[in-house]
Amino acid sequence: MPTVKERAMNDREIAYAIVGQAILDEAKIGPEAIRISYYSEEEARHLWEIAKHWDLANNLRTEKAHGAKRWAFTIKAEARQRLYEVVGPLPNSAKDKAFRHLIARSSRGGSWKYPRGQAKKAIINMLMTPRTVREVCESTDLGCSSVRKHLRSLEREGLVRRVGKNIDSIRKNFRVAELWSASRT
Repeated sequence: MPTVKERAMNDREIAYAIVGQAILDEAKIGPEAIRISYYSEEEARHLWEIAKHWDLANNLRTEKAHGAKRWAFTIKAEARQRLYEVVGPLPNSAKDKAFRHLIARSSRGGSWKYPRGQAKKAIINMLMTPRTVREVCESTDLGCSSVRKHLRSLEREGLVRRVGKNIDSIRKNFRVAELWSASRT
């Protein structure tokens, strides 16, 4: 009888289901990437080989986390849409929303989403109620680095300010969990 890995190497839907479950269980879906990591090299390599076979994964790499070694890979930007078509919508609404945000964005960059100066206006309008960087990214369909750049610029101009951090952030990524608000002038 073939192993699960052998079946996944021969059947795209089985492979995608396995990768989809790993995304639910182990992945961090940020505003820029889907990253899956394990403390076990054997587990990481097993999943990565399946994902790599179907051209879903970038290179497997090691990283340090809390003083320990971890093996991680990201899902290729150009593979997100086809993966989501098979495994989506995700039952975890926060992960599903983050995944949909990623697939809505062009994997190669591209055209400006807003006319000159309008992105900052959209951000300020959103911040009439305090929001996290992640919420701003998902609502404006801008990348995390663009949103942070605009927020720093608006902060220097005195139009927005940091008001705290969302300590309940699901993924504990405090760069995207910073709470921002429009300055009251």
